[in-house]
Amino acid sequence: MKKTIFLLFVSFCSLQLMAQDKEYVEFFFGTVKNANVESHIKNEKATFAKIHADRIKRGEITGWDMWQLVSPGDTKGETTFMYATVYKDIDMANLWSKNSADYIKRVAGDNVASFTKTVNTVLADYTTMNDIITVVKAEDAANGKFDQKGYNDKIKYTVMNEMLVDGYRAGDYEKMEGVTFKAYRKENPKLQGWGLHKVLNVYGENKINYYTVDFYTSLKDIYDVRENTTGYSEETIKSLKEIDKVRVLKNANIFELIDSKR
Repeated sequence: MKKTIFLLFVSFCSLQLMAQDKEYVEFFFGTVKNANVESHIKNEKATFAKIHADRIKRGEITGWDMWQLVSPGDTKGETTFMYATVYKDIDMANLWSKNSADYIKRVAGDNVASFTKTVNTVLADYTTMNDIITVVKAEDAANGKFDQKGYNDKIKYTVMNEMLVDGYRAGDYEKMEGVTFKAYRKENPKLQGWGLHKVLNVYGENKINYYTVDFYTSLKDIYDVRENTTGYSEETIKSLKEIDKVRVLKNANIFELIDSKR
């Protein structure tokens, strides 16, 4: 059963290590056959987007986003969607599976039967599913100006970086991302925001255990950053290789924002 989820962290601040006021993010990844993408987006907006908007009003979640993977290369005829929902109380993540009929009835009104049919169509579209629970460890507004309801409306794309971190060096890694790399982020004028997430529900050797997310206004801004080829000194190369002993970047996927509720 598809669970609810976030993405874009409700309030970006200039950088804070999450201690007392925690935010949890549930990421749901689902692949859909390319032939079904157009109808899937339409049906998602007509059902789950409305359900999550209702959950926000009820105080169960603070945000929900729908993202589509951009130019993934060998897709095997499928498109990946990523959904994200932000929670202040992670126990709220279990409510959908327990109370799905109540959610549908409340949002659908007199159209429960047709609404339920569309919900089931959305769920049936998925050929693969993966559910990831994270806690936000740090976030940074970088060069963007964020309000208390979330990120600014200029953000349309995100780069989601999958990190494999040495568990014994996790503390060093978090400090490195949150503090050491802050200066680097400020040197990137195209970066609109950033966040560091620690995975909570998947654990073990060679499992992705951290994500960083970078937010941008346009796809061109991302490609412009990647286009730059830097020549490193021997000293810098040595330092970078030491960093690689702490964490390895496994993938850096680009997603386009399709829909968002706050």
